[in-house]
Amino acid sequence: MCNVIRKCLTNALQKQLWHGPLMFLMHIKPTYLAPIGIMLKNILLIDDHDIIRYGLQTLIDKSGTCRVIDFQCGLAKGVAAIERLAPDLVVCDMSMDDSKGLNPVHAAVKAPSPRPVLLLSMHDEMIYAEQTLALGAKGHLIKENAHEHLMQAINAILAGNVWVSADVNIYLLNRLMTRNKSLNAARPGPEPQNSGHTPSQHQKET
Repeated sequence: MCNVIRKCLTNALQKQLWHGPLMFLMHIKPTYLAPIGIMLKNILLIDDHDIIRYGLQTLIDKSGTCRVIDFQCGLAKGVAAIERLAPDLVVCDMSMDDSKGLNPVHAAVKAPSPRPVLLLSMHDEMIYAEQTLALGAKGHLIKENAHEHLMQAINAILAGNVWVSADVNIYLLNRLMTRNKSLNAARPGPEPQNSGHTPSQHQKET
């Protein structure tokens, strides 16, 4: 069981939020209201794993800054919900029954009413993070790190930034520096300055 599930369920038990079977809780559509004076950001979850979706919803709803307004268990329904609800941010799984690979990024980013997308994945972030950002996603997060970094990533994207893990950030910076070095090495050196004299003139003067 991944960390996000274990931590969310532990928190729910400790806070006596556990009332009834887990499967019943995981299929209740969220109906949370913002506290007086606080404008919560609306988040749409697209993930076909019930227990993962429940864990993510718990983390988001207890943040005090965001709320889950809807969740969908497939990409097609998720894209329709993006158009219908216009959420502030979409948190989308990379692998679902009706979509694999980078298809969720294509579909969510090119939806009729596109919204910022944070992609969740269980795949190697060093391989997929750069590709997902290049396609238009605003962030890439490994699911096993969601309990620690989910709200950090969401808040960064809502502030207009792009979010990746510290490891991916270092990797991308190193690639950028290597690319710049290669470009600088390939540039021709400065041309020798012309003294203003032709060889024949110089010979005559001497």
